[in-house]
Amino acid sequence: MVSSPLPPNRVSAMPASELVKILPSTKLKDYLSEISYNPCTVVLLETKKRLWDKTWGLIFDRATSPISLMFDNRLKNSTLYNSEGVIGLLLPNNPELFRMDDANLFDYTLSILNDFFEIKKEDISAFHRYNWRTGLALCTPTFHHLIPKINENKINGLFLCGGYFGLPSQDSAIESGRAIASEIKKTSSEW
Repeated sequence: MVSSPLPPNRVSAMPASELVKILPSTKLKDYLSEISYNPCTVVLLETKKRLWDKTWGLIFDRATSPISLMFDNRLKNSTLYNSEGVIGLLLPNNPELFRMDDANLFDYTLSILNDFFEIKKEDISAFHRYNWRTGLALCTPTFHHLIPKINENKINGLFLCGGYFGLPSQDSAIESGRAIASEIKKTSSEW
């Protein structure tokens, strides 16, 4: 293990592409630099009414769908949203979406939602967009060979977790975070 220029006992869930910007030149940095990301656009639509009862999320597995995930969730005790529901959409990599202005992205979002169910502009109380340049790690042919190398070249006092520690997904991010928490709990008395 290499010693870290960072303060001791830090957990990083940063995307690898961002973490390498602050790491010293090490083999770990080299391996993390090899991980590529697929950007996506995240759209949140606040709705005036809840759209589905007893439903939290929908995953679209149709290859022709521009939506990879959609959820409707009432955010209780939230100061950010003053709505009954929120539709969240992850729209996979499309450079045109990044360049699209909010009004056109709003119209585009409604048009693709209307392929699945009826929703009108007047059903929406607010629109939010986020261009997420590090949306999800790409599962390239060399991707799974990098993870053991990353684990073998850790920096002392720096614990890494994220969606790139397994099949790139939110599940991998959660599981790697749990594993780090368990490791820290077992090995460190300073936390």
